[in-house]
Amino acid sequence: MSNFTGGCSTLDPELVSIFINETSEQVERLVFILLQLEPNPDRQSEFIDEMFRIAHNIKGSAGIMGLTQLKDVLHELESLFSLVRDKTYFLENKEIDLLLKLTDDLTSFFEGDFI
Repeated sequence: MSNFTGGCSTLDPELVSIFINETSEQVERLVFILLQLEPNPDRQSEFIDEMFRIAHNIKGSAGIMGLTQLKDVLHELESLFSLVRDKTYFLENKEIDLLLKLTDDLTSFFEGDFI
């Protein structure tokens, strides 16, 4: 999953750097939230709006950068968070663990050479 290919090679290197820095910060915040939820999933209602916003922001930025696969993954994540926000789905520990794995993949992607 860590191969979120796209078309950043034609973009301004400074824009790419800003994208990586800002998105990495958002991923770090999502990790922090997930680590808060891991021992107590019942707290997800406290964080779900922010989790949705993080997914939405990364999705939009990925779209602008031409990272279609990343945008699609974040669209699915945004949809999942929407279900949680609407209280039609509850994140259990196994889903939280999978989300932490996704954040690991995202971090690896941004630390690698994805251009």
